[in-house]
Amino acid sequence: MKQMTAQFEIAVFGQGGHGSTPHLSVNPLDGFLAIHEALKQYRGIDPNLPCVCDVTGINYGIRPNVIGDTLSFRGCFRGFTQEDVNLFRDRLPQMAQALAARWLCTAEVTFLGE
Repeated sequence: MKQMTAQFEIAVFGQGGHGSTPHLSVNPLDGFLAIHEALKQYRGIDPNLPCVCDVTGINYGIRPNVIGDTLSFRGCFRGFTQEDVNLFRDRLPQMAQALAARWLCTAEVTFLGE
């Protein structure tokens, strides 16, 4: 059975700041962690047909004492039906935005290869 895929990139936007005053910032890492957890638990339409979603790269900050404004990450969803892939593509933007908003962040989803 052939696998179908959807590759994506998600940018999570917060408000950066200094590590000494984290209460004055909005850390996009928190929004990312919520989205990542949901992706690891994602299930497709048919429970008899497995699907998997993996985060394969993260870009966020380079200094240990600075909270960055933006965290971006990319990944791939694999399923066995085009219906599962289409449903994932429909659900991902709303899911990412809602989970990021719980941490006062925003999220933008881009599907790669389009």
